[in-house]
Amino acid sequence: MGRRPFKSPDEKLQIVLSVLRGEMTQVEIARRLQMSQTTIAKWQKQFLEGGREALARGDNAKADTTRREAELQGRVDELTEVPRRSLRGAPGLAQRGGALPPFEDLELIRREAGMPVRRFVARLGIPSSTWYYWRAAEVSGRAVRRWPAPVVDAIEEDAARKAYQYSAWGHRKIWAMLRADGAQVSRSSVKRALARRELLLPVRYQAERRALARARRATFDAPPVRRNRVWQMDFSEFETTRGGTWQLGGVIDYVAKYSLACPASGTQTAADAVAAVEAAMDEAERILAIALKEDLVDPETGEVLAIVLVTDNGPAFKSSRFQLFISSRPELTHVRTRHRSPQTNGVIERFFESVKYDHLYRQEIADGHALHEEVQSYRRLYNQIRPHEHLDFGTPLAAYLAPPE
Repeated sequence: MGRRPFKSPDEKLQIVLSVLRGEMTQVEIARRLQMSQTTIAKWQKQFLEGGREALARGDNAKADTTRREAELQGRVDELTEVPRRSLRGAPGLAQRGGALPPFEDLELIRREAGMPVRRFVARLGIPSSTWYYWRAAEVSGRAVRRWPAPVVDAIEEDAARKAYQYSAWGHRKIWAMLRADGAQVSRSSVKRALARRELLLPVRYQAERRALARARRATFDAPPVRRNRVWQMDFSEFETTRGGTWQLGGVIDYVAKYSLACPASGTQTAADAVAAVEAAMDEAERILAIALKEDLVDPETGEVLAIVLVTDNGPAFKSSRFQLFISSRPELTHVRTRHRSPQTNGVIERFFESVKYDHLYRQEIADGHALHEEVQSYRRLYNQIRPHEHLDFGTPLAAYLAPPE
């Protein structure tokens, strides 16, 4: 990662406030800026203890310590700044906590700083058992063993590069991207490689993901198994930096997870809903290069099996204009979810979560035109590049184009 870029006090303040407001976690913003999470955590601590002035003073803010103690503390802080990587070249020590000097130098720093072992190892990010193992090896004169990890060593740089490029993705999607590039590696190896660089995202969405999966299974007695059997649609609100509020009208294929359309409009009327569905139908025909009705014909009976368009009970979807549009298109039939059960439209809701947290919330979007351009840019990433766990880490485009079974 090299030397971290200089940040002014105002830049540090904005970073800390972003973390405190919950806009991004320390890990996410560290990935985005290609910095150590420890640095951001230190800035946050300085701000909470002394405000903006403490950020401006930086490491010199320790007014209650002697100059010698401050220098020693700075040496400890410097150790925690080093990116986590293997210690193949470190003299005397090789461990998974980061690139550190030999044990005797660490012990000298600890003693001179007057730090207890527990506090010292916490700052270094290593377990106390590792510290005592090093000390026993130092006293006995035997070499410290390092568990070999050639696979992790080989993929660490590539995994970190992917993590920086796609800062909102977890280790499973990074693993899928590496596998698509031809790397023969396990998920656990990618997880360990990212852990060395402090690039693992916090696990906070698994429970929600399982709940959404249960809701999706409960939506249909016989879930569809091919494209263009069920589409889900909904509106989602987004506020731009100039104060405008816009509606994203998303349509997604239930099986392939392919985002068929997501225009941005100033309202969520029946006309907006109709425009989004028409855009989705046009996109389906463009991708398949055939008329949509041809793809819906049952090969055994010759019957046209209409797409079930699932929406919630919003006014746009209950309007007579929208119902007239659906009845005029033999390719479509309309089903609304139960009242107060938006979770049963989980695939489109998950798409909105992805487009916002993976992309939109990380941009400064001024108006509706810019919002539309950013959403379309993300749709290309979502459909063509982003691995989808439900698709065995394939892409929605590949799943949508797969021959129907």
